[in-house]
Amino acid sequence: MNYIDFKNQVLGRAYDLDGYYGAQCWDGAMYYLERLGYSRIHCSTSGYVKDIWNNRASNGILNFCDEVSVMQPGDIAVFFECSATPYSHIAIFDSDAGGGYGNFLGQNQGGAGGAFNIVRLPYSATFATAFRPKCFSGGGSASDSYDPSMLIPEIGVATFRNDIPITVHRDSPTGPAFGAMYKGEVQQYDYKLVGFGHRYISWKYDKDPSIRVFAAVSPTEARPAEGSDDQWATFSEVKEENPSVPVDPERPDEEPEKPDFSEKVKHWGCDISEHQGDFDVSKYEFVIIRAAYGTNEDKYFLKNVEKCRKANIPFGVYLYDYALNDEQALEQARFLYNLLKEHDIVPDLGIWFDMEDADGYKGKNGVMNKDRCTSSCKIFCEYFKERGYYVGIYASESWFGTYIEETGYPKWIAAWISNDGNLNADRSELCDLYQYTSNPIDKDVLYVEFDKFKSDPIDEEIPEDKPDIPTFPDLDTDAINEYFKVWAEIGNRIIGTK
Repeated sequence: MNYIDFKNQVLGRAYDLDGYYGAQCWDGAMYYLERLGYSRIHCSTSGYVKDIWNNRASNGILNFCDEVSVMQPGDIAVFFECSATPYSHIAIFDSDAGGGYGNFLGQNQGGAGGAFNIVRLPYSATFATAFRPKCFSGGGSASDSYDPSMLIPEIGVATFRNDIPITVHRDSPTGPAFGAMYKGEVQQYDYKLVGFGHRYISWKYDKDPSIRVFAAVSPTEARPAEGSDDQWATFSEVKEENPSVPVDPERPDEEPEKPDFSEKVKHWGCDISEHQGDFDVSKYEFVIIRAAYGTNEDKYFLKNVEKCRKANIPFGVYLYDYALNDEQALEQARFLYNLLKEHDIVPDLGIWFDMEDADGYKGKNGVMNKDRCTSSCKIFCEYFKERGYYVGIYASESWFGTYIEETGYPKWIAAWISNDGNLNADRSELCDLYQYTSNPIDKDVLYVEFDKFKSDPIDEEIPEDKPDIPTFPDLDTDAINEYFKVWAEIGNRIIGTK
């Protein structure tokens, strides 16, 4: 079992190990440790997962984990109590997200029913060290324990039926990643192996027979039930039971085509905020720009708008929600409206209301519920619709229905799937605008042409004596951005960009 295989197995699934409070972050992290062959660590002091880090010298976690200061995929991070994680949190590091953020795999972080998903969290909220399972220390993934004698001769053909790409590894079942197998692909193999938490098939790489590759065909070492979700591939009849010499499989002249999810895509773009700094927009066909959060203007908003205008790139704008009540929801809308009118900005791709809780502000203030989230969405959207603007709602796919009732307004859906930077799904039947990854930045596709988002604002003058709009939330943005700068440099070192 390595981290990639674990991620492929658990995304979208929920695990409640102790039977208390549903699928919590602790259950997810402990399920990970158990799958690696280790024991659970309990929160014995406060009852919150911060105990795992605070009590690390005595709770046993250092018996099977090493402390590290720079994370790699598969490391376990514990978050202290702060606005991003108000009750502390534990999750598994997946990848760097840029801007002082990392992508973390975990439970109880917005997925339906607490299910495993990947979210972006600030490095500044983590404790000083993370935990690296000893099987992954030294740059390996337990591959040192692999021996070719573990291979079991078997010639056959596997047809993969997995919804999520299965990582292929070279040299050993947990060696370096060497591509992926997609749903519908057919692969001839000459050996199988049971171990490392999975059942594997193995074959020689056709372009270099000195390389042996491995692909998992089940999430556990147990033989999966026929037709079950745990059966990641179906197999043809075995042609030869015990060949004395490995036989190189014959492969078709052409490689099987990987799923192409771009068929319905019209345009490729991204969404940005001040956290990306001085961003080059010229590489994208469209950009969605953060204009404000609560009633605070994004420091790079006007600069980003000017960049798009100079490059003739269509843009939309969004506001990140911080409303705790109906009054603040309306104040947010008024603030953004005044900002757009003051600078004569009519977004080409509409106005979007960003409904999420990336920093834990809603949870900390007790408004993480469907009534509050839905009401804020309706108030904001109705305000702009009445004034002639195209307006819609951004949220994670799991939030629609869970925290946001059907409003009738257009949806901008976020669903990162494996979050490897590629488009790994088609959401054209659910939305016109789809955020498909945050790696290395938030990237989006449009399934419709730009004209659909055109606004026709009414001619309404803003009175010179307009009432003041209170500023909220009261965040120390300078300190936050300074954190982002520091941790962005650390993130760049993690992924090797600097």
